[in-house]
Amino acid sequence: RQIVVIQLGYLRKRLADRVFGVTLANGATWRLEFKGSGYVFVDTSSGFRANGPWRTEDGKLCSKLQGNQEVCNDARVHDDVLHLRRVDGEIIRYIPK
Repeated sequence: RQIVVIQLGYLRKRLADRVFGVTLANGATWRLEFKGSGYVFVDTSSGFRANGPWRTEDGKLCSKLQGNQEVCNDARVHDDVLHLRRVDGEIIRYIPK
């Protein structure tokens, strides 16, 4: 098993124009749709829906959902699956849909 530090541009290519599913430790699920135009659309199992700009920088995914401050999360690839560290420290997997 290998953990890969993400190179510049790789993260954007891996996310742009794709849809991902995420399951949190508490069982909640997210659907994330990353547009190549730089917008992300988020729908969660709790009914939360939002969108806003996204960008990548130095192995981080940054997004600013409506009404919130920008958040940047560390990103890594492990076994060809994208993993992000949430602000609370939880590691989540982005599973392509």
